[in-house]
Amino acid sequence: MSMKTDKCHCFRSRVLFVLTLLLLPLSSAFPQGGMVGSLPVGREKLSVYSIGIGHLQVLDRYVSPNVYRGPEYELAFQRQRLLTDSDKWLFNTYMKGGFSMMTERNGYGGFMSVMADVRFAGEYRWISTERFSLNAGPELFLKVGGLLNQRNSNNPAQLKLYLAGAVAGEAVYRTRLGRLPLALNWQIELPLLGYNFAPTYGLQYYEIGYLGKFGEASHLAWPGNLQDISQRVSVDVPMGSVQIRLSYSGDYYLYNMGGVRCRLFDSSFMIGFMKRVEIKHNGR
Repeated sequence: MSMKTDKCHCFRSRVLFVLTLLLLPLSSAFPQGGMVGSLPVGREKLSVYSIGIGHLQVLDRYVSPNVYRGPEYELAFQRQRLLTDSDKWLFNTYMKGGFSMMTERNGYGGFMSVMADVRFAGEYRWISTERFSLNAGPELFLKVGGLLNQRNSNNPAQLKLYLAGAVAGEAVYRTRLGRLPLALNWQIELPLLGYNFAPTYGLQYYEIGYLGKFGEASHLAWPGNLQDISQRVSVDVPMGSVQIRLSYSGDYYLYNMGGVRCRLFDSSFMIGFMKRVEIKHNGR
């Protein structure tokens, strides 16, 4: 046990040393170092543009009894600004889109996923100090997309549509690595109650459209029959007039409705840049 512990400590020390060598040369380019991790003030809007690659695992009994896995390519955008002049409420917008071509364990492919998440949250600043910030509040959450199984001639596609009210939270811790200012950020969203589109097993889409069986594909979603957790962990590093954000994103979406089991597990690593812009009086 002691040998494993020593190896673990040695590995962590090496990783920390390599990160230090990579990041410390950037410390000379930090005229905005003190703003790292700070939330918008006044008429500022904070925008983050990210690109990432990760892994997606999908099981949807409506289109296939098999589990499919594959790489996923993602684009994400986030914007924060003050909701009121009281500097206590933040309006947080987050959008993410992903595309994946997957295969099952026997190597058969032809399974495609296209998904998008859109979130609008109003977050209250419960704690706001020089080193630490904690925000939380209500959120409107939308997930939309589709799955396509080219090897299934009976039910080849499945539409995904999920709209819910949620609770969103964000914690920011500002620190330093030597001379280098850093900000550690954790964001989480927990949907509570909403609507989920999920056709019952054997229900054809023409029956939904032409025979008026839309009700058989509509379900009230709550944590008892649908679990959806999204979270992001990131570190912000200043570079010149912008900040670089390195992040890990994890989304877990699963339900059992109408005799159909579905689960989507998405994990990805993303890199992006952050920019602060002052909003003019005309809103631009």
